[in-house]
Amino acid sequence: TGTILNDDATLSVAALAASKAEGNSGSTAFTFTATRTGDTSGSATASYAVTGSGSAPANAADFAGGVLPSGIVSFVSPYTTKTRSVYVAGDSVVEASEGFTLTLSNPSSGLAIGTASATGTILNDDATLSVAALAAVKAEGNSGSTAFTFTATRTGDTSGSATASYAV
Repeated sequence: TGTILNDDATLSVAALAASKAEGNSGSTAFTFTATRTGDTSGSATASYAVTGSGSAPANAADFAGGVLPSGIVSFVSPYTTKTRSVYVAGDSVVEASEGFTLTLSNPSSGLAIGTASATGTILNDDATLSVAALAAVKAEGNSGSTAFTFTATRTGDTSGSATASYAV
């Protein structure tokens, strides 16, 4: 009798640190790990690409360099994990949190794709302030003063403190 040994390898991707605030400038690394299992005695490669996903998909402008990240993940024996970071560009635009997906494709011979994709979320960390009068038209009256009331509303990321100056 004989035994047929499985000589295939499988590659899967997972989000390691891929849900973060974008920041207001510079870039922030979102990290993914590719893991090779099975026969890891030889070399192997696969392509990866990032696309926008979800109800508010990220686009090229959301990433450093203004392009959707892509590349190749390569393995040599005996390595079984590789980490890839994609860099999100910081901005001060109030917007919805945006989603993206990193997807593996085009595996080399003898390599199968297990978990093909992992998602990331770019958390909006920006806020705006608006001012509105509750009653903007009032009679001045014959004596004393007349109060006008205004409401300041902050939207977006309200987790920190904020101040605003005003003048009449």
